[in-house]
Amino acid sequence: MCEFRYHSDGVRGWQNAGRAAREHYLVDRDGSITQMVLEANVAFHVINENADSIGIEHADVCNKPDAFTTELYEKSAALVRDIAARNGFALRVFGIDTNNANAATVLGHQALGHHGDPGPFWDWEYYARLLRWDGRTPASRPLRVVSTVSSSAAAPAGWQARSRAQVQGETRACIPNTHCADNRHSYSDNYWQAEANTPGLNVIFPFSVSRPGLYKISLWWPKVRGANPTSEVEAEVLKAGGPARANGLFDQRSRFGRWNDLGAPFTFTVPATGAQGTVRGRHSARLPGAILADAVRILKMG
Repeated sequence: MCEFRYHSDGVRGWQNAGRAAREHYLVDRDGSITQMVLEANVAFHVINENADSIGIEHADVCNKPDAFTTELYEKSAALVRDIAARNGFALRVFGIDTNNANAATVLGHQALGHHGDPGPFWDWEYYARLLRWDGRTPASRPLRVVSTVSSSAAAPAGWQARSRAQVQGETRACIPNTHCADNRHSYSDNYWQAEANTPGLNVIFPFSVSRPGLYKISLWWPKVRGANPTSEVEAEVLKAGGPARANGLFDQRSRFGRWNDLGAPFTFTVPATGAQGTVRGRHSARLPGAILADAVRILKMG
């Protein structure tokens, strides 16, 4: 079993005499990997599961998604693929391949009920696709593009900027991994909020993808009191062979703090010449309530 958590003090903090290492590997933002304990030995990383699990701790904290770089995801997945191949076990990701923690071979610390990490910002769907990649074939390499509300940009007319809610226990930029974000928190440092059917502009999330393949679009929003049950979203993808368009309706009173697919899902094919697109959050809605604009993810499906 592989278990995932984070480190806030890096390798140096675990080199103090008399301190028991609590994970086998550390994976940093740049993808560098440090082995702290031999796989044949026990690391003290999770209660009641140490004897038969490999602990992999990831860079920094779990209250923001910034540390989860492409390099970190890809190198971590390559490490897990190698561990599985050498030890002869199948890769079953908790929450993706099974909802039974006892049947999963790859799961987060939070699934075992002792800490909140890796938190909601860890992209399990993207990570599961990386685990199934052979690590060599560029055409099948998983890809994701995330477009967020920028903290430096002014909100469009009719929208108000809101800051990410403070994470419980947070007192500084880097916090202990026992205090993680949850599904109440926005993906962006800031998100935008508007009351439906009042004067104002739509929110536009632009994106661009160059690698051919099949893609889907997902949206993220935080938990906000009085959120709209009928938030309307439009997507348009411009590419060779003609545009692709879709409309979606989201109940933002639920499924907050996670990626929600546009459509069932809506998918589009990107040719060798690439594609550019926009996801537009409308200022109007069928029912009253607060419309939320936070983050959009474009994920390569194949």
